[in-house]
Amino acid sequence: MINSNTPQWISVGQLTHLMKSMVEPLFKDVFVVGEISNFSRPKSGHCYFTLKDADAQLSAVIWKSSMIKMKFQMKDGLEVLCRGRIEIYPPQGKYQLIVSSVEPKGIGGLELAFKQLKEKLAAEGLFQPERKKAIPEKLRSIALITSGTGAAVRDFLNIFHHRSRRTEILLVPVQVQGEGSAEEVASAIEKINRIPIANRPDAVALIRGGGSAEDLWTFNEERVVRAVAASAIPIITGIGHEVDISLVDLAADLHALTPSDAAARLAPEDRGFDKQLDLLQQRIHRAMDRMIENGDRNLKRLKSISVFQNPEIFLIDRRVDACRTIREFLQRSLDHFIEIKEKEIKSIAVRLNALSPLSVLGRGYSLTQKEDGTIIRNSDQVSVGEMISTKLSKGTICSRVEKRGEIK
Repeated sequence: MINSNTPQWISVGQLTHLMKSMVEPLFKDVFVVGEISNFSRPKSGHCYFTLKDADAQLSAVIWKSSMIKMKFQMKDGLEVLCRGRIEIYPPQGKYQLIVSSVEPKGIGGLELAFKQLKEKLAAEGLFQPERKKAIPEKLRSIALITSGTGAAVRDFLNIFHHRSRRTEILLVPVQVQGEGSAEEVASAIEKINRIPIANRPDAVALIRGGGSAEDLWTFNEERVVRAVAASAIPIITGIGHEVDISLVDLAADLHALTPSDAAARLAPEDRGFDKQLDLLQQRIHRAMDRMIENGDRNLKRLKSISVFQNPEIFLIDRRVDACRTIREFLQRSLDHFIEIKEKEIKSIAVRLNALSPLSVLGRGYSLTQKEDGTIIRNSDQVSVGEMISTKLSKGTICSRVEKRGEIK
């Protein structure tokens, strides 16, 4: 007969697993606040630390897969908010908090990460003004790193082309937010810097439209900031709205407030070319006015000479001699005057002719167009039988396409 008071013996493992089955379901999603201590991150990539307050302490672990998502650096003494689950670890007979997400208390994770990385890079001198390069005044080509679609690239190109069409834009499409975007942006900057110097763009524009702090975080990633700082080509940034400041803005050679502002700062003024033409035209008008004024003064001076007012006071012979002398003098003066003015006008005309597209035609080139005015650059643009016109230096030739092909 079994005594009912006889104790029921169970093993340590049985008790531990019993507790595990009862405790873990009750604490499968808990929120715990505490201070980090004994923080460590071995080569495995997992993080181990103790979460404590004035009354108790709790062992905690963050697996490598969760650590990858974290932006800020964890360290001893930092008070944090942890979300996770309680797990009992039978081999050691203790329980621990398996952390799935963590935020610093009193400040956002992204804000803390921004502050930590800013202090680190500033200490290395990456933001110092003396290391920044000047953007060239005359830009032959610009590499534009941004998303291939969206408002930012449209705004940049519209503003730039409205102000200038003499600079080549090389669009380098990249992912500007989300997983892998930082690697794409940094890699694009590094590849552009590896282009041979003869073909290398004169500047790089790194732009992105507005968004949340999470959307813009790519431009606060350490690899991207270091790529910007290390670039041998001057870089201008236009990230987000006017109030947005990213770490790449601090490292860039020139910080524009928006993508549109970046385009305005880079675009040269074609209007300077128009001003030069206007200036030459004004100089021609002033030269002609001076010629007319001088001619009028000379005419008045000649009229005031007594020989023209009272020719009868001179003898016929002397009159003839005087007239001949005066005529020769006037002729020489007028020839000399005309020679000087012709040289001035020719000099101005040479400069104007150098600016005229017709001078190119004068050297034997021609301009061929379709009937709708489209300029023909290769034979694939026309069809057999189609009418075309060829503009020469003097005159225009209309012809019909009989055959087309490439020059061998």
